[in-house]
Amino acid sequence: MKKLFCVLLSLLFVLSFAACGNEPADTNDETEPTSQSDAGDNATGAAVKSSALSLPYSKADGLNPYKAESVMNFNLSTLLFDGLYKLDGNFSPVAVIADKAEISDGRITVSLKKGVKFTDSSSLGADDVVYSFGLAKESRNYSEQLKNFSSAYADGSRTVVFKLASPDIYAAGCLTFPIVRSGSADSDETPTGSGRYYLSSGKLKANKNHVSGQKASISKINLCDIRNSSEEIGSLQIGEINFAYKDLSDCSIERVVAATKQVPLNNLVYIGMKTTKGLLKDAKLRRIISSAVNRSDIAYTAFHGYATAAETPFNPLWKEAPVVNTSERSAQETAKMLDESGYAYQSDTDKYRKNQAGKELILTLAVNSENAYKLQAAKMIKSDLHTVGIEIRIVELSRKELKKAARKGEYDMYIGEIKLCGNMSLSPFFSDGGSVSYYIDKNLKCVGAYNELLSGKIKTDEFASLFNEDTPFVPLCYRKGFAAISNSLVDNAELCEGDLFMNIYDWKFK
Repeated sequence: MKKLFCVLLSLLFVLSFAACGNEPADTNDETEPTSQSDAGDNATGAAVKSSALSLPYSKADGLNPYKAESVMNFNLSTLLFDGLYKLDGNFSPVAVIADKAEISDGRITVSLKKGVKFTDSSSLGADDVVYSFGLAKESRNYSEQLKNFSSAYADGSRTVVFKLASPDIYAAGCLTFPIVRSGSADSDETPTGSGRYYLSSGKLKANKNHVSGQKASISKINLCDIRNSSEEIGSLQIGEINFAYKDLSDCSIERVVAATKQVPLNNLVYIGMKTTKGLLKDAKLRRIISSAVNRSDIAYTAFHGYATAAETPFNPLWKEAPVVNTSERSAQETAKMLDESGYAYQSDTDKYRKNQAGKELILTLAVNSENAYKLQAAKMIKSDLHTVGIEIRIVELSRKELKKAARKGEYDMYIGEIKLCGNMSLSPFFSDGGSVSYYIDKNLKCVGAYNELLSGKIKTDEFASLFNEDTPFVPLCYRKGFAAISNSLVDNAELCEGDLFMNIYDWKFK
């Protein structure tokens, strides 16, 4: 397996919304736009020249960030539109349009930077933010991250007050929705933004008045119309585009001759547990299972290295993530824990361990049969637990069947995945009616402790300790995506999930 994995890596060197969604200058470059227009016939699939940057785009989808359905256009929107904040590589909010924010009494008061203008030269103010917030709340792309925001209103020309439904000291991480000029999204055309680039005659042109004050090395970007994001890698290979991205949700590892980079995602893969019924009602057993699973092996082997092991439910890259002891228990130590907890072989003829009531320690684990990474992870979990005397019976289900089975609690455990929002919210697990709160006992100490965390009464390390004691679910890893950049560009690209083009103003051709 390891040999095969190494061969696969050498062949690609390389590779491969919610919550959630790359020419030379001409004489017009010195003239700022007075309006924006939709991409037209210039967005073609023609092969790019060595001096032109071309990015994948879906003409049929359009560039309205609140309506875009394709991953390609959702990612492009970060070039056209700025948010109050954006998330950096550590999933921490960095102010863009916002100057500062104060959180108190269930509200966030955000002051805007002075002099921020849209690309049509009109001033960006509080009313534009409130208008954009209303659009975002109704958009599938941003509604999940704004679920805890009940309303927003302007308090003067440069101050916006957001009301929260419940306390959340990390709520600023959700204020990344795109700000557009009030009224500009009322038509089918691309709204007016304040981003690093603007749309003109089917191309993206650099915004020389961007709030960052930076100057773009590449002043124009061609848009290459691609029908499906699955075609991005092929288009990169034949020179139609200079940049391709895959979130690897399809488990597709492709060969590509280009500079490649891993993109950490906020997608948590975990073992869901039925904590209110059956054997897993015992927190001791849940803790033992968690300690027996080798997360590092799963991240490296099952996910081909495109994942980071997670010892707590928080993304390890998050600046607020607690530092934990990652040393793993040996099989002998875990087996001893089982013995001491009353799970033992009660006779020489026992095939499986039993609890004190004589019930055999056999658990079912449901997994998505359509996902090769998670299937492999299930097999590795089965092996890890078998070594310490816990029998796992894997049940392979379609994605739709798995979701239905998890909701009904048909199996003891399941392998799930959820994209967490910018505030690293675990509310989907702990809140009543949470999207993945299936059979999690809301009376567990860690559930109440999570509310204390959001109120600022305890720190993440205190919460992590209580989470480990209760183990309502088992965090496995956070997945990574993959980006490929053509060799005609200098390999200096910095990118993160919140902004795949984080330092695009510094991109250059060789």
